[in-house]
Amino acid sequence: MDPNLNVLLNDNDHIAANVNKISDLRADLISALVERWRPKTHTFHLPCGEVTITLQDVAVQLGLSINGEAVTGLGKLLDPWGTCERLLERVPPNDEEGRLTHIKFNWLKQNFRHLPSSPTQMDIIYAARAFILQLIGGILLPDVNQNKVSIVYLPLLEDLEHAGRFSWGSAVLAYLYRELCRAAKPSTKIMGGCCLLLQSWALYRMSFLVSVSHQPKEHIASLIPAWVTEQQQLFVSNVPLIHFNMVEWHDGGRVLRQFSCAQPIPKPSRRLQRSPRNR
Repeated sequence: MDPNLNVLLNDNDHIAANVNKISDLRADLISALVERWRPKTHTFHLPCGEVTITLQDVAVQLGLSINGEAVTGLGKLLDPWGTCERLLERVPPNDEEGRLTHIKFNWLKQNFRHLPSSPTQMDIIYAARAFILQLIGGILLPDVNQNKVSIVYLPLLEDLEHAGRFSWGSAVLAYLYRELCRAAKPSTKIMGGCCLLLQSWALYRMSFLVSVSHQPKEHIASLIPAWVTEQQQLFVSNVPLIHFNMVEWHDGGRVLRQFSCAQPIPKPSRRLQRSPRNR
């Protein structure tokens, strides 16, 4: 990454400053987890009981904020070409139908991989937005296409400092819940969502899947940002998770054993009525 870009991203408290490492995905592990997913409760049913990915896992393992403004906005931009011109200084090509709803990763890489030898502040900001778009569409909120990112995220990056105030962690978990529910259907062939989080959660919660680490726990704890501890009251909360028109329910009360608490008989899961437009 260009040093100028790296400084800007780390100076602002947003998603690009917290997700820096990608690991290889294990398709067999992800497939096995999908088979045990129960859409009605948003939990995995295992011999040991119910477990799930919680807001704690998103905050600790991805370093994403789980408290802040909802990640939402217009589901369809009125002037996508003008938005790209204003926020990226370039306009990507239209799709086969003459529309501009997504931006391909190849186009972003070709246009923003290298900064000018003497970049202006705006050059760095344009490249930062392009980098974050690739991060969103490629790792955090990928759809089944996995080679392009929806343009609806671009307006959220107009003010890079303000972009860090969104609850990106809640949006990532909402999208992953929705994709797990969709993938649980026998007819589904491919899954979107943050599979990196799904795998990371499984390897952390099911330590028998990996070799034993001899790294001191004190050292690991020191790597967790202080703000994660400040948000720990949200880990077991029962709240809606929002990602644009997606709303999924987070029920921390069903998996209290993950937080070293006694688990009473859980109450019936809360079901949110979905709009016909919201798959």
